[in-house]
Amino acid sequence: MSIFAQWIGEDSLGIGKSVATITEEVIELSNKLNIYVDLLARQSRWQADNALLNYMQDSMFTTSISIMISSMDRITNIIEMTLEIIEYNREATLRDIDAQRKNSLQLLINERLLLTKLKKSALK
Repeated sequence: MSIFAQWIGEDSLGIGKSVATITEEVIELSNKLNIYVDLLARQSRWQADNALLNYMQDSMFTTSISIMISSMDRITNIIEMTLEIIEYNREATLRDIDAQRKNSLQLLINERLLLTKLKKSALK
């Protein structure tokens, strides 16, 4: 029986030792995973920064930006000239309306004169 008790004790000690080793390994694995997760976020940010920097240095990107800036400059010039264009068109429209008003008035005067002459000739 003493051999059996000795064997059970050694076996228990082995299990205890194994559980302690597994616990240490799980803790170490947990620490490694925490470090990996922390570095993963930084790595993602570094890769995004690097991709953005490479994209901004790409000739197609700089060409596109130059075209956009040129278009914005032209649009700005048009917007700045808009008030002048509106004022010019307003004045031209008012001149045309005034000319049409004067022509209509002259036609009415001419018609009245003609009617007055016809009336006078009819009365004679």
